[in-house]
Amino acid sequence: QATAESRVGANGLMQVMPQTAKRAAAESKIPGSHFTQPGTNIALGAFYLGKLLRNFGGNLAVATAAYNAGPRAVSHWLKLKKTPPLDLWVARIPYKETRNYAARVVANYMRYQWLKGGEASLRAPDLSVPKTFDIGKDAY
Repeated sequence: QATAESRVGANGLMQVMPQTAKRAAAESKIPGSHFTQPGTNIALGAFYLGKLLRNFGGNLAVATAAYNAGPRAVSHWLKLKKTPPLDLWVARIPYKETRNYAARVVANYMRYQWLKGGEASLRAPDLSVPKTFDIGKDAY
């Protein structure tokens, strides 16, 4: 729902936090004063997800975990002693909501690949966790 607001204050179709919307609007030059309106909310959420994908080497599961929990938390989890394969890394995300969110996003991504082109269109997901990543000093 376009006017949806989560219990932690994320708003709109893309469930963008107000401070994230403000920073993404400034960085992207997308006017963000009405960030709960569907078009603006989708543009800001997509911009932010794109930024996270770039920061985490294109890894969808890691970027979506960062979209939900924040890039600083995910960076911390990636820096732990020994990083397991991606499927185990997702299963061990300490925040239940983020763990479930990342798993659902990847599963739905695979479903949409299949719906688009059947068995032939499915690509096995890369199960490696990014060894190098850069969230930058201005992560939000």
